[in-house]
Amino acid sequence: MAPSLSLQSVLAAARCNRDDFNNWNRRGILNTRVTKTTTGVARTMTRENALELAFLAALTQSGFEPQFASVEVKRWLDFETRDALPRYWFCNPRSKKLPLSGEWRRVASFQHLSEINLRALLKQLGDAPEGDEPKGLSASTLIFIDRGEIVRRVDALLTG
Repeated sequence: MAPSLSLQSVLAAARCNRDDFNNWNRRGILNTRVTKTTTGVARTMTRENALELAFLAALTQSGFEPQFASVEVKRWLDFETRDALPRYWFCNPRSKKLPLSGEWRRVASFQHLSEINLRALLKQLGDAPEGDEPKGLSASTLIFIDRGEIVRRVDALLTG
């Protein structure tokens, strides 16, 4: 049986607060099953609950609506359970699309970011060279989330 975690420790690792959790739970944003509790009884959480909260917090704190974040997090959890979750996630916050068509998946560390197709990245940011018009909405910023670090923080709860 998987160990259960306290809501307090999960919220700390997820870098969100009880109001965030209560709001997402009340609005049906959460995809994972949350245990019911009664007054005076501590709520316990699973690793999957903790990952969902941490992923949701990362996306909503980056400015994404909870509904969009919930759909994206469901995909992330599916990839994570199959041990196929790429460590990094990049997104144009205006178009809500990944800026690169597959090369981003090969990024393994910060040292390898130079391997990304710079032209595609510049097009998404709207900074492409003269005469090379960007496709889609340009972004003034690029959202970058280190999902591997989030998983590491959550797993640290399990190992103490």
